[in-house]
Amino acid sequence: MMNSYMEAHCVPIISVLLPPQTVLLPINAEAAIIAGYKGKTATFILASLTLVISIYMHDFWDMAGGIEQGHELQNFVKNMVIMAGLLIVTALGTGKFSLDNKTSK
Repeated sequence: MMNSYMEAHCVPIISVLLPPQTVLLPINAEAAIIAGYKGKTATFILASLTLVISIYMHDFWDMAGGIEQGHELQNFVKNMVIMAGLLIVTALGTGKFSLDNKTSK
């Protein structure tokens, strides 16, 4: 199902990009954020991934007006808000209880 959705949005080299963007990157980055180990790097990677996915998969600017365009615009804006939150964590870090703070002292 995701393959056909990506094909419809002209995503290149789907067989190479799909496994890392749906399994490897998110799970590893989320674990890093929860543990607070390299959290700034992990949140930056997720923010970058969110931006790329939004540009390819929610391209409302290429659609004629209507319900589908509105739906894609809504998803694009939602992803930009998620990306903004990730960038805030990138700037501020994962908190005083993170593993990064324990190992840097």
